[in-house]
Amino acid sequence: MPDITITPYVGVTQVTGERYGHKFSCLLVDMNNRRVRLPNTQGTLIRPSDLAKQTGAILAMNASPWTKTEPYQPLGLAVSEGEIYSPDTGEPYLNVRRDGVVEIQKGYSDDWYNAFAGFRFLIIEGAIPDYLKGSEVQYTERHPRSLWGVHKDGRLIHLAVEGRVEAGDGITLYEGALILKSFGAFRAFDGDSGGSTSQVVGGKLTIRPSDPTGERPVINPFLIFDVEGGSMATYEVTTQRNNMSLRKDHNTGADRVGSIPNAQTVLAADEIWTAPGDLYNSAGTQINKAGDQWAHLVNENAWIAITHLGVVYCSYKVLTPPDSPPPPSGRTATVTIKVDGYKSQTINITLEPE
Repeated sequence: MPDITITPYVGVTQVTGERYGHKFSCLLVDMNNRRVRLPNTQGTLIRPSDLAKQTGAILAMNASPWTKTEPYQPLGLAVSEGEIYSPDTGEPYLNVRRDGVVEIQKGYSDDWYNAFAGFRFLIIEGAIPDYLKGSEVQYTERHPRSLWGVHKDGRLIHLAVEGRVEAGDGITLYEGALILKSFGAFRAFDGDSGGSTSQVVGGKLTIRPSDPTGERPVINPFLIFDVEGGSMATYEVTTQRNNMSLRKDHNTGADRVGSIPNAQTVLAADEIWTAPGDLYNSAGTQINKAGDQWAHLVNENAWIAITHLGVVYCSYKVLTPPDSPPPPSGRTATVTIKVDGYKSQTINITLEPE
């Protein structure tokens, strides 16, 4: 099927299609006038889509590989706004510097700001390494993939590829590198993939998760905001029509400041305004009917009509923050005791938190 290219937000290009028999979504993000977050979740696992809704992030993806047993911890370098919470262990990493420049590299940097590690380089200075064609299992096995790159023009690239649904298990690393290179990646590496693979645009997953239970909670979702973003979203707004206008204020007489091109786009809002009565402008034109509703969008810093003059343009719902996992009641440990002259004994003990 042919690729479909849209611009869900200013400076964000999304390409969807199929490669090697599997659906993919590729984001190319101009990081000018954006901020990112790579939160230190203190070992708490959370779905990227849930955290995006809570924070108003326009894009969210899974980031660090992590230990799959408690206590959950990132593997390799992890840095949140300059705070290193997992040390560098030598793998390639993605770093969004304080000045917004995106880099993929190895080795120490004095400007780690929001950074996380992956596993191996897929593209180095525009070239695909020969080792990706190797016969070792890591290069021949197929999985869903979450792959990261930097475009030759400096844009951030994230490629999410489905797997383990319908036909086949996914793609190889070499196939992933070829896809990334076709979208202009100059440097790239593979991140945590398989069932952790997740990409969220406007509150919606772009590919189907491979886990039977759906989207997997992960250790530290990578969040991207517009400049005004990041405040707590309390409503989820879904457009019901194409080319929805955005306004400076909650009426059609206010300046138009942009539009949302596609129906069924999910947006984060922090306020719902309801018209207290019929309202008219100075020329006598009705601009709101009693009961009309408008939503203030977090990332766009603009208003969009929910209903206007009695006509429905969007739906909305109140967001409920996801439940946090309960704190552990204790951890078990197996201890073997050996004393000279006695048989060794193995016992299980329960460790209670301090």
